[in-house]
Amino acid sequence: MRRVGIVPDQGRGLAYGTAFLLSFLHIVAKAFSTALLAVSSPTVLGLYLLADHGLHITYRVFRRDLIFYFPMPSLVSYPFSFLIRVVEKTIVDFSGSLQFRLPSNLGGSYFFFNLVTSQISVLVAVLVYNTSFEDDGDGTKKDAKVLWRIFGSMNATWLIVMGFFFFRVAVPSHRHTLWSTVSQRQWVQAFFLENEEDSDKIGIFGCNKLLWESDIGAEVMEWTRAHWAEWTREKPEWFTLFIIATVPDEYIPAEHLIGLGGAKRQRRGSAVESVRESVRRMSLGDEEEEADVT
Repeated sequence: MRRVGIVPDQGRGLAYGTAFLLSFLHIVAKAFSTALLAVSSPTVLGLYLLADHGLHITYRVFRRDLIFYFPMPSLVSYPFSFLIRVVEKTIVDFSGSLQFRLPSNLGGSYFFFNLVTSQISVLVAVLVYNTSFEDDGDGTKKDAKVLWRIFGSMNATWLIVMGFFFFRVAVPSHRHTLWSTVSQRQWVQAFFLENEEDSDKIGIFGCNKLLWESDIGAEVMEWTRAHWAEWTREKPEWFTLFIIATVPDEYIPAEHLIGLGGAKRQRRGSAVESVRESVRRMSLGDEEEEADVT
């Protein structure tokens, strides 16, 4: 897997400081815009949040990218993935964390789109506040000109800091990760398609089958069945009992499946262990990808 680290090895203090400032400006803007909508028109706020999350979910469904990469039963995958997508987008909305630009989260293109629309929403929130908030004459309504100046200045500052980060801080060869269209489905399948070593390719089984089986399942099956006897004979270090347990029965040659206990063979110990192993394997791959990602 290729590196996608956007923070340079030199000048990390400046890089992290700039990233922190970006997140700070994003958090303040988002918090104030949400507060303005809440006090001026809760209905508009609710519709905005519903439309915002609805657009994100629709985008993922359209790209066949809703399912989260953790391996889990299909019936569990859909509700869990829906929940995790709502949660991670909410986190991005109120943090602007660059980490979430990775394909396993929002992905570069939608992450950047989300940042920009969040800044635009601030100006929309000021407009809604100025036109919808009812002034009872007690002086609670803020002056429209003051709000435009404050939030206009915040938007401009965010744009300047983002430009500085993009052109002066981000590693040039990895800037594309801020608008990359690589989906999580493509990212998962790359474990098998782009790696040469068997120890890396086997990582495909640590990912949700719904993200790869319909596309490359036949190719993966041919590979495992062709190499299983060799792995069993040579017993490479990575060919552990846990790894064997992650491989579905149909991907193992029948003669070897019988030796493993057939359909009743020992499966992965628990859902928690399965998730832990998936995270570990993803982390090992990401050490090369994102060792210096903020």
